[in-house]
Order: sequence, then structure tokens, then C-alpha cells
Amino acid sequence: MKEKNNSLSKFKKYGSVLLIFVLSLYAFEIDDKFGMVAWVIAIIFSGLMLFKQRYLDKSSEKLDEHNLIRKYENFLFKIVKSKGKRTLVIVMSTIVFFISLSAIPLGIIDLETFPQEEANNFTIAIETPKGYLLEDTKEIVNEFEELLFQYDEIESYNTDIGSLADNEASITVELVDEKLRDKKTSEIVNELLIDIKIIPGAKARISEQRQQGMNGDPIKIGLRGENLDELKEYANIYLDILEDIDGVRNPYSDASAGLRQVRININKEKAANLGLNTYSISNDLRNSLNGTKLGVYKGESDEIDIVGYVNNERINSIKDFEKIHFTNQMGELVNFTDVCNISYEDGVSEINHEDLDRVVYIQSQTYQGANTKNIIEEFNEKTNEINLPEGIKRYDGGEMENLNDMVSDMVRSLVIALMLVYIVLALQFNSLSQPIVILVSVPLAFIGVVAGLIITNNPLGTYAMMGAIALVGIAVNDAIVLIDFANYLRKNGKDKYVAITEAVRTRFMPVLATSLTTMGGVLPLALKNPTFEQMAYVIIFGLFASTVLTLFVIPNVYIISDNITGVFKKKTGMFND
Repeated sequence: MKEKNNSLSKFKKYGSVLLIFVLSLYAFEIDDKFGMVAWVIAIIFSGLMLFKQRYLDKSSEKLDEHNLIRKYENFLFKIVKSKGKRTLVIVMSTIVFFISLSAIPLGIIDLETFPQEEANNFTIAIETPKGYLLEDTKEIVNEFEELLFQYDEIESYNTDIGSLADNEASITVELVDEKLRDKKTSEIVNELLIDIKIIPGAKARISEQRQQGMNGDPIKIGLRGENLDELKEYANIYLDILEDIDGVRNPYSDASAGLRQVRININKEKAANLGLNTYSISNDLRNSLNGTKLGVYKGESDEIDIVGYVNNERINSIKDFEKIHFTNQMGELVNFTDVCNISYEDGVSEINHEDLDRVVYIQSQTYQGANTKNIIEEFNEKTNEINLPEGIKRYDGGEMENLNDMVSDMVRSLVIALMLVYIVLALQFNSLSQPIVILVSVPLAFIGVVAGLIITNNPLGTYAMMGAIALVGIAVNDAIVLIDFANYLRKNGKDKYVAITEAVRTRFMPVLATSLTTMGGVLPLALKNPTFEQMAYVIIFGLFASTVLTLFVIPNVYIISDNITGVFKKKTGMFND
């Protein structure tokens, strides 16, 4: 019977280890394959289970009575009893917290809005010179299509010509599945950008599919003012600087030249001497170019405007302007060349307005892996010495504008989350001081957040900030368990020093277990999903730091807070719990 029980015990023991190994292996499979990560994690988890059974379970003591936990309790008791050591712990924790926060302004951790995902399609926007007909644009687009046939990674494409203008077209390219090709989308786009440079007569820009919330180019710099010539001048200067910065792709400005324009200059003095004025000249010019509407011919199914022209022939070239004659107040004919001359100038491709001011944009995409914030900072360094004339103002849009809005929104959300947690804790503990002690675990968690982002080489983005806000509600759980049990022990007559250290010993394993289960729950997200990995790492490292430091720092904060509130109770009556 005894041998049978021993066999059953061994089966349970090694069966549980095998079960942990198999479950871990399947939990961390990627693309239905057991990769190196899955094998390593399965070995670690099953090894921990085996270690627990062989060494920890052999002891007749409970886990919270284990020798190591007892030693930690005695060590912690000596620290919380010493005023100098308590103060040192708080000071060192505060210093580490501020050092962690400094990693963001120092540029150790990059900022971004959304992570760059691997897109499975992209769009080629093609623009031929202003004035090109639909047939001319189509010929150039055919050259782009012939180039696309050379890429095996392209599954299909759809071409759209002339939807917006005769000189504009777009090609939407669909790639084969990511698993079936060796090159990333960014690599294909980079090669294509080099190849399309040899196609003459067109400007082309390639835009990869962007994440939700990311509209337009990541880099967008606006110059606002009234003087269009000055705006164009400084926009071109900014564009030249932006082109030389690493990570910048497809920079352009909407101040680029548009159609060549003809300007008719009127000599007002000569016109006045010959009995003409600006209004009569411009009216005659308009009639010569567009004709005068005399009436409408109504057919059976349509209507046709009847237009009359002053001259025998229409104006089809610049030289034809010499045919135009103006009629002065005396009824005499005056030749065009007697009062007018022609000059040429470049037009602007488009003129944008914002708050009644003219705006010129300098825009750019970025290569995969390039950080927009770093590019803008380098651009700012190179343009610091450029003094914009009076009346021209610069502002940053694009991803930088989104980034600033995101940071302000997340900070606001973080403050609201802290306030809500404080209110709930104040109601739960019927105290105004102890919720503050519990909330100290939040900055302790942020130490782990910063360390985790640095270790995993992740930027601080939207998803990471979401994880940090979630930590406000998660990280306080360990401190709640400790403080609640310490209060219970004190109500039963225990000294505050004994109560808080005994609470750490008694709740050591439950605190560890709840934290490990939470971290284990988001670990697959960190290893299998590149989009949300920064959020998962923030929760894992933040919770790890919060758990470890809560078992060490919170007891010291608890004693210091209790001493301070005790003094206030006696002198002012405040913090009466």
C-alpha cells in the first residue's frame, strides 16, 4: 500500500511538471511552431515547478514560515525600527525614481505615437507636370507598371488615373503574405524608391498603410504668413535641410512650382493718355479670351451657349495677344502692345489657408525604424540659426502634433486615475493618509516601466502609456494586501513595527503569486504581438518592480506616515482615521 502511495505521489509530482512544460510550450508557440522562445520558457517554468517540489515542499513548514522569509522579516524589522535607515530607504527610492524619469528628457527612451507595423500594401502617388493631358499621364504610369512586374513580392496592383486631375495617378500595390516573402515591406519600398527615380517626367511618392489615428505624413512643418514669395523661399530652405537628415523619405513642399503663368502688365500712365483705364482693358481682355455670351441655343435634348468674340480669331498662343485692340472713350482702337507688356512667372502648385493666413507645408515620410521625434530635434538644431522674417510663423504638425496631444491626454488620464484610486482607497480604509502610502507603489512601478522599455529597446508610445495607466490600478493591489493585514494585526494589539513586518512575512507568497499570475497573463502578448509588446512589457516590468519594492519600501513609508500623522493628530486634529 505504501509503495502504491509513493508511486502515485511520484506520478503527481512529475506529471505536474510535464503538464506545466506542455502548457508553456503551447502558450508561447508562434505561427503554429515551437520556436526557441517557447522551449526556453517551457524549460524555465517546468524547472521552477520541479525546484519547488524537490526543495520547498520537503519542508514541513508553511511557505510563509520558510527560513528565507523569516530572515527577510528580521532584516526588514531592523530597518523599519531605525529612523536613519528608514529615511535612507525613502531617499534612495526617490532618487532612483527621478533618475528613471530623466531617461525620457535625456533621450534614452524615444517617444512615438504608434508602433510602426508591417504593412501588406502601399500606394504610389504619381504626379506629372502641370498641363499634362490624361494620355500623357497614362504613358508615364505604364512605365511604373512595367517596373512593378519585376518584383516577385507583388501579388497585384490597382491603377487609378485622372480621378483628381489629368496629371495625377495612383497605384495601390498588394504584396504577397508576409510569411511567403523574404523581404519586409519597408525593404521593398526602399528598393522601389531607387528604381522609380530613373522614370523621367513624373514625381512619385510611396505611402505605406499607416495605423489607426495616424493620418498624413509623420513629418509636417508649416510656415504661415502673407507674403507668398517669402514663404516659398524659406520653405525651399527648410526642404533642403530636411532632405539631408537620415531617416527622411520622400520630402516635398507644396511651394513647388506649378503651371508657368503669363502676367499682363498695364502701363496705367500710357493707358490714361490714350483714353483707357484698367477696368476697360481687363474687360476687353476677358472678352477676347473667353468671348461674350450672346444667348443660348436650345436643342431637343441640350442647350448650347452662343459666344461672340471681338477678334476674328481666338487667342491660342502668346503671340496672338498682339491681335487684341482696345476701344477708348473716343471710339478709337488702341493696340495691345501700346499699353501692355507680357511677363512670365512660376505659379504655385497649391495655396493653403489657415486662419486667413497663407500656409506652406514641408512634409516627409520616414523610413522603417526611424524616430520622428529625433528627426525633428535634428531639424530644429540645423534651423536654429535661420531667422524667419517678421510676419512668418512656423509650427509643427504631423506626428509631432499627435505626440504632444497624446502626451497631454495621457498625463491627464493618469492624474484622473490616481484621483479615482485615492477616493476608492479612502472609502475602503476610512483614512486620508493610508491611501497615500498605498499610492507610493505607483512611482515604484514606474521605475520598472522605464527599466523595461530600456532593456527591451522599446519607445514610450501610446500603448506603453496605456499600460502605465493600467498599472495605477494593478500596482496598488500588493500594497493594499499589506496595509490591510497590518491594520488587522494592530487592532489585535500588535506593535506597528511588528504588525507591518509580520504582514510582509504572512502575505509574502500571496503577493508574489498574484503578481506572477498577472505577469504571466500578459507575457504571451509581449512575445507574440509586436504591436502591443510595449504595453505588455510596461505591465510586466512595472509590476515586477512594484512587487519587489512594495515588500521593502512600503513598510518604511507606512511607519513614517504613521509617525507623521500621529504628530498631526495631537497638534492639529488632522488625519484622524
